[in-house]
Amino acid sequence: MNDTYVTVSGVVATPPRAAMVDGSVPVTSFRVASTSRRFDRQTKDWVDGHTTWVTVTCWRTLALNVRECIVQRDLVVVHGRLRTPEWVGEGGVRRTGVEIEAESVGHDLMFGTATFTRRRRSTPAEPVGRREADALVRQVELDSMSTDLATLLGPPEEDELDDVDAGELSDAEPSDAELADLSGADPSAEGEPGGRTARTRRLAAAAR
Repeated sequence: MNDTYVTVSGVVATPPRAAMVDGSVPVTSFRVASTSRRFDRQTKDWVDGHTTWVTVTCWRTLALNVRECIVQRDLVVVHGRLRTPEWVGEGGVRRTGVEIEAESVGHDLMFGTATFTRRRRSTPAEPVGRREADALVRQVELDSMSTDLATLLGPPEEDELDDVDAGELSDAEPSDAELADLSGADPSAEGEPGGRTARTRRLAAAAR
């Protein structure tokens, strides 16, 4: 059966949790929140859409690197294998989660800078069972239940539209430059197709 690979960009919503499986294989897990965002011409403001929550699980060397480099509120890009594990929760309710077994994790350089240090490659560990890792994933998902996304991303920018002439807005899609002016961000950061993640633009601007 073919595996499904996905790439998600968003904000790290929970502190990464680390553990050792079978006493020798490191695993690190955290939650990512990715929210769509669009410009509403009627209200002349940015509107947040649906937030997608994804649990990210990293193994071995990637787990060690993530544990050292990634913290809550970081803006990241994650690429890996999509999983939808099922389990029985409280009250016997059957639940399904969305999980990415990460192959690559990095900071989103659209919103900041990073310095890369190469780690010496270690000998791959033998394959191990998943029970301990699944338990860690469940704990990370519980962490995200107490996460206030609005607090995590920070307050919206004030006076986002001060430099925009309302008469210049039309029924056509705004250009990349217009979107950049409206958000108050660097045009090179706002002009990518598809809009990337949601309120992460707001957090990036606040960080500056």
